[in-house]
Amino acid sequence: MFVSDIDKALEAMKIQIEALKKKADDTIPAVKPLITHKNPWDLQSVTTKQIFSLNRGWSNWDEFKTANEFQMKLLNVMQSYKSALDAHKLQEHVNKDAIENNKKVVEKVTAIMRFIGVPSTYTTSEYKTSRSRKPTITTHQAGWLQDVRRSVPTVDNWVAVKYEMETKMREIELYAKQKITELAAAEKEADRIAAEKAVINYATTLKIKHNLDYSLDAHVVLDAITLLGNEAFEEYQKLKELLDAVSRLS
Repeated sequence: MFVSDIDKALEAMKIQIEALKKKADDTIPAVKPLITHKNPWDLQSVTTKQIFSLNRGWSNWDEFKTANEFQMKLLNVMQSYKSALDAHKLQEHVNKDAIENNKKVVEKVTAIMRFIGVPSTYTTSEYKTSRSRKPTITTHQAGWLQDVRRSVPTVDNWVAVKYEMETKMREIELYAKQKITELAAAEKEADRIAAEKAVINYATTLKIKHNLDYSLDAHVVLDAITLLGNEAFEEYQKLKELLDAVSRLS
């Protein structure tokens, strides 16, 4: 009979424990894990210089040489960035329910600790130096609250990934636009020099052909060719086009 009473007591205790456990579960929801967002952009880990380079093999990267190459690649990169960003936006609220749940966990645990008289902060007092006349009061966050916030995630890394992508894209744009400006200026100068050389060469040919003074300026040669009439019309037209090209590039 005595043994039977103990068995009944244990059984009653189990029932009471289960009831208390159920009540606790109803009061404080279980912590839910968050999905870690991964960066969907395949260029995120590629160096900016390599993005605008050709791989010749064996880690031999040959950077683009023309403004047009940089421009075309930048447009391609911008398209891939937009696609990756759109894919990332689709995952923005994937942790919404878990975050709301975990915020309730933090709120309820904090409320319970407050109810039983355990504060979320505490203060310490110390003299900073031997010459200090008054102690310095410092407020600290309670260890239990630090543990709760560390163990119960209420913020995911979606914003951090988005910031990484935006930062990388700004870096790429800045680098590409600087290179495009530099190369375009160099290409324009090279074109101008080539155009001037073409004018000199053709004007010289016309001087020889029409027995003109060798010291004449190309514009003066053009005027002289005009006087020859229709027989030199094509020559006039070609020299004028060459001179106009120099003018546009100057």
